[in-house]
Amino acid sequence: MCCVSARSPSPSSRTRAPGSSDWILSAYHGLNENDPIENPLLPLACPGVTPGARYGGIPVVFADEIAGGWNGRPFAVDPTAFAVTIQTRKGSTPAPVVCALLAPATGASEHRTVALVGEFGPGIRRNGDVRSLTVDVVGDLVTEHGLNLNPTTLGAPASFTVTAPFEAGPPLVYAERVRLPDATQQHTCPDGTDWVVRLVFAGGVSQVAGHGPACAEAGRRGDACYLDSFGCRLTDAEAQAYVRDGAPSALHACVCDGGKRDGCDAVQIKDQAGQRLQPFAIGDLFDGDNNLEICLRDADQPGGFTIPTTVRPATRRFSDPHRDRNGRQRSLSIVYAGDQPPAW
Repeated sequence: MCCVSARSPSPSSRTRAPGSSDWILSAYHGLNENDPIENPLLPLACPGVTPGARYGGIPVVFADEIAGGWNGRPFAVDPTAFAVTIQTRKGSTPAPVVCALLAPATGASEHRTVALVGEFGPGIRRNGDVRSLTVDVVGDLVTEHGLNLNPTTLGAPASFTVTAPFEAGPPLVYAERVRLPDATQQHTCPDGTDWVVRLVFAGGVSQVAGHGPACAEAGRRGDACYLDSFGCRLTDAEAQAYVRDGAPSALHACVCDGGKRDGCDAVQIKDQAGQRLQPFAIGDLFDGDNNLEICLRDADQPGGFTIPTTVRPATRRFSDPHRDRNGRQRSLSIVYAGDQPPAW
């Protein structure tokens, strides 16, 4: 996938009044007509698709989690709630949304991303005709806290304009922290975790391969190298099993070895005093979505108990499925997951 213009969400964006126009944190032109969605299960998830059409995808990240359940399907959202407009040299053209899904980010606490499916054109390219794409909420779209983002109800537009090139890499757009144990929050971090920092990128991400010991030998740029880049240490047999059967549940989180430029070095997290914190694992892996979990232990930090307050991903260490790498960005404030917006 490729990315969109990135703006850092305000740490208070989840608690703003309904008049705010910041309910959409990002929109991301992921797949285009030249590299369309090729999932044989798409017609089952999206009954409105036309066989043979070259559909693209735009993940949209919201400041709050979105309620699914449209037409009785738990991860479906009404596609008519959205309008996508393509701005070219010659004018504006509507691009109908044929399907909207809370997928592949279907895990607990991941429902702030809605994937739009439609014919959205080739994307923004240097010297190309497309200048921008705009995503607007135009119908009823209800958050999990009961707020309707329909502009007539909200009193303000919920909109985002994509201006970055199609080849740009995926920015980090939202981060929240969870203090364990917390029975209201599910996670994939290993036992012993004290803080979970959940990261939400504009589009689906993976760690850039090439930084682990399994990547050192010439010609080893396959799955063992990819997993090793996250800090996993797999034998050849385990890597072959992953290729054959997919990632088992035991690999949803990888404990890092503390080596320079392993998976845990891909993000920089600091506490309220500006001290850098050391993660010991990365969770929520291998599911193809735009969420990752950084796992922290109090015992690993210089001062013991501390509160993670800011995060910044390392430049060019995360990539989308097109292998477009993330660019440089400023640190984001980490929101406390308990700061839920009121149900107006």
